[in-house]
Amino acid sequence: MFLGKQCPWYRTAALILPVLASSCADEPESRFSRTRLGDTILVHSWEPRIADTLVPRETARIGLADGPLEYIFNQIFSFTVAPSGEVLVHDQGEGIRRFDAQGRYLGHLAREGEGPSEVRYVLGLSASRSATVAAYDLGNSRITLFEEDGTTRTIRRPEGMPPYGEDALIFHHDQTLWVAIAPPFPPDGPITHPRRSFVRISDSGGLLDTLFTPASVGELCPILSTQQYRGGFYEDNREPYFPKAKWSLGPDGTFVVGCPADYTFDVISGEGPVVRISRPWVPLVMSEEEKDFKVKWGILPRLPSELPAYARLIVPGDGRIWVWPTQPSMRMALPSEMQESFGETHTWAVSWSGVFDVFSADGEWLAVVKLPEEARYSGFPTEPSIFIRGDTLWAVAVDSLDVQYVVRYQVDGLAGAH
Repeated sequence: MFLGKQCPWYRTAALILPVLASSCADEPESRFSRTRLGDTILVHSWEPRIADTLVPRETARIGLADGPLEYIFNQIFSFTVAPSGEVLVHDQGEGIRRFDAQGRYLGHLAREGEGPSEVRYVLGLSASRSATVAAYDLGNSRITLFEEDGTTRTIRRPEGMPPYGEDALIFHHDQTLWVAIAPPFPPDGPITHPRRSFVRISDSGGLLDTLFTPASVGELCPILSTQQYRGGFYEDNREPYFPKAKWSLGPDGTFVVGCPADYTFDVISGEGPVVRISRPWVPLVMSEEEKDFKVKWGILPRLPSELPAYARLIVPGDGRIWVWPTQPSMRMALPSEMQESFGETHTWAVSWSGVFDVFSADGEWLAVVKLPEEARYSGFPTEPSIFIRGDTLWAVAVDSLDVQYVVRYQVDGLAGAH
């Protein structure tokens, strides 16, 4: 690991940029350094520009614990926020409901079912500037587009399961629709890199452009997906424990990709140079008690002691990159009946609370944003996604009675930091 002001590119240099191995002598006495090597700009930050951890404040809440049924959620699978501020929520058994920016119920966009304007299990939602809403309906194996005039169109789901709910569908600022895909598993062996990550969809459902991951990310992340470990729409259930390649695409076309074996990732935007961003990182170490529990119950055949650097990269499209570092596992008591059946008192779960690191597009570490305790976000498909726009974010929150809400938060102090 690197700490303080030791060479920040120790692992990246060994694998990608060997010429840097002897060039990391005296670091400048500043918060970050920027060095150019060929077509790559290396930016390493030692501390964020904003010293204080920012805690968002709640500004609006959708949902009730008791009241009209249209405000009560069963289980939120996905949601998105339209450019107008309208919030669209896919709830178990209720289809997609619409709420205005103040949280007032506007009606249903779609009911649950198998009909042409109905949905079953919406993994991802996205809304364009022209008021078209796209729903990635895994349950009906299709993408449905809901137009402002009330008409709908359906497109057959591209081959391959999406790796993340957050990136399942993305309307770019130019109104083009991009869909996240994961190639089908080959009969033998893993999927390798470069691999298809996003495709642009035509109005008729054709695949127009394809965005591939770079081969280098596979070299840095050698633990690859295999059919043996795949479950549901997860790419691989080893993902929270082993460094697996991460990537994200923003509505402005910015592509971010990295291997969390280290706290390093690349920002690829337009025709300019690649920006490689890093910061100091001390790996989280899994306790022997947690590791023994997971091995004993067959969760995984073996586990590393050190966990990956981060779980998700998010590109809101406003010139910032939000990174969800891997959080310590939550130790949770099992219900008494399970304790009697299994002889165990506790289990461990991926944490749904923690902090984001926020970076500028040119690589500077801007701030640390801590989610409120009631907000649930894990960086994995085990919990609903988060939606970020500028200094505002929306998240699913859960109260002490396990009632779900969609909450809008304002991040004070982040304005102007780009």
